[in-house]
Amino acid sequence: MRRSFRTSVLSFEPDEIIFLGDYFDGGPYLSDKEWKESLDRFQHVFDQSQRASKSRLTDIPVHYLSGNHDIGYSGFHSHRPQVVERYNKVFGESNYRLKIGNVDFIAVNAQTLDGAVEGKLTSASWDFIQNVSAETNPLPRVLLTHIPLYRADNIPCGAHRSSPIINQRISIGGPGFEGIMYQNYLSEQTSRRILELIKPILVLSGHDHDQCTLSHSAPNGAVIEHTVGTFSWQQGNLYPSFMLLSVSALSSSPTTNQEGVVTSHLCFLPMQTHIYL
Repeated sequence: MRRSFRTSVLSFEPDEIIFLGDYFDGGPYLSDKEWKESLDRFQHVFDQSQRASKSRLTDIPVHYLSGNHDIGYSGFHSHRPQVVERYNKVFGESNYRLKIGNVDFIAVNAQTLDGAVEGKLTSASWDFIQNVSAETNPLPRVLLTHIPLYRADNIPCGAHRSSPIINQRISIGGPGFEGIMYQNYLSEQTSRRILELIKPILVLSGHDHDQCTLSHSAPNGAVIEHTVGTFSWQQGNLYPSFMLLSVSALSSSPTTNQEGVVTSHLCFLPMQTHIYL
């Protein structure tokens, strides 16, 4: 992965890099020592010091989205809040916005959205979303969510998917860990609400390990979601990938024609077995 990151992603000299979550294996359950060891490995793999091109003097800005393998789900947070604090101390807040060109990227802590409304982290995430929604004359928005939005069972994911479709599954914790402990997708109600409030022109998600492109119905028209596959060969996907985005620097708004405001191109790493043949 380190070589792939250096020769494929960094060679494009992107203006920004966004990771869509899951940097650890079982991160919420790791001791501080184990977590630090995993963090060191992650930072070694995605190190920028060996960039082939030095056209810029500083490192490329990197932004992170929390995943379930990093902080767990809402059923875990009330009992182990230090897991979220540990993550935020290194990677920054889980709900944030990022302006690139004239587009607002809205990152949400998806693991909290279907939690109990009285939960501290769930409440904070929805407050953030409501504040974004209340703005007047907003820029076009791209929604970043680690967990994909709701999709009907067995819905086609497009030509680039190489593994079987994964349907919705939600696991609720037992005594001591009440709340969601796992889900494949956000609930239908939460997905509908976040589309209504954020009004994105594009949704980017992760979590699924394989590619999926589909369209959602929303009040402002159809919205495309790209679930970007894993970058690792060890996650059950023979064709790891990353996505290149081009963002317009021209002024625009959600009410104007959005064609060309954000364009995307899915890029694949070589199939692992072919590397050694």
